[in-house]
Amino acid sequence: MTLPQTQPASPVRKFLKIFGGLLVDVGLPMAAYYGLRSYGFSEHVSLLAGAGVAGARLLFVAFRAGKLEPFAGFMLLTYLLALPLVLVSGDDRTLVIKDSLGTGITGLIFLASCFFGKPAMFHAARRFRSAGDDVEAWEGLWETNPGFRRSFIFMTAVWAVVLLAEAALRVGLAFVLPIDVMVALSAVLGMGTIALLLTWTMIYGARRQRRLKQAAHAG
Repeated sequence: MTLPQTQPASPVRKFLKIFGGLLVDVGLPMAAYYGLRSYGFSEHVSLLAGAGVAGARLLFVAFRAGKLEPFAGFMLLTYLLALPLVLVSGDDRTLVIKDSLGTGITGLIFLASCFFGKPAMFHAARRFRSAGDDVEAWEGLWETNPGFRRSFIFMTAVWAVVLLAEAALRVGLAFVLPIDVMVALSAVLGMGTIALLLTWTMIYGARRQRRLKQAAHAG
């Protein structure tokens, strides 16, 4: 049995591209919020502007790609649902915690995928695999190699737990900290969590790949 051949630099470049896109996704709404606040606009107006910029960014990316990714569509739905809730309830914090809602539901989906079908990180790894990878060999490893399966289940479980914990933390902080503070802190927590998870995933994945190759050669 042989493992799919990978080029170590390729996943790193792809992860960095994803992270760069997330920085833009987070940075534009935050710039809109604090830019308006610096000109004396209220928290309410600034939050609505930031949400509008975030939604426009999602639509722009979808238009450029010619399709709307499931997660992007889900995030756009959270914006559309959060806006009327703010207008009805008058609570601006609904817009602050909307991103935590998306993170929390993503964590639940990751957790559920550990028990039903293939874990989410398996699909993510396949999507960002190197061009030289053999899809059939990749699927074959899932069917025949218990260690391969355990690795992806474990990685997915770690992502699920961390995302759920981060979402719970952000929601809790949103109700005790000023909105002006929470807008920036929420972005830092979100990006920091993703950066930590991506870094850990690459390190853990590389170690597991080496061990699986050693086991395959030994077998």
